[in-house]
Amino acid sequence: MEKLIGWTKADAWGSTNAIPEFLGAAAGDDPVSEVWFGTHPDGPTLLTSGDTLAEHIAADPKRALGGGLLYAFGSTLPYLAKSSRPPRPSPCRCIRRRRSLARDTCARRSWGLSARIRGASTGT
Repeated sequence: MEKLIGWTKADAWGSTNAIPEFLGAAAGDDPVSEVWFGTHPDGPTLLTSGDTLAEHIAADPKRALGGGLLYAFGSTLPYLAKSSRPPRPSPCRCIRRRRSLARDTCARRSWGLSARIRGASTGT
């Protein structure tokens, strides 16, 4: 088990206390809108060793990801966990594509979970 240090995004529509408190830190003067946990190059997650999560996975993908995830997606982390907390509602929304849903279905099967995802074609 490794402790992850998420990448925080500071911008005007963030909150000065919500994300820092979520992370166990004191509120600051600058607003923080998001914290990312993943291997995205624009916001890499760090481990306490100083390595990025991407470097940790690349060193031993099967150990880091497990066989099912490695089989379904290869040696990259297929998602980005992002928590956002604007002080007011944001106009942003997330739209998932059918290809993404079908890929998720494949992953769910490899993990032994139900393959049925509403709106996704399973290809079977």
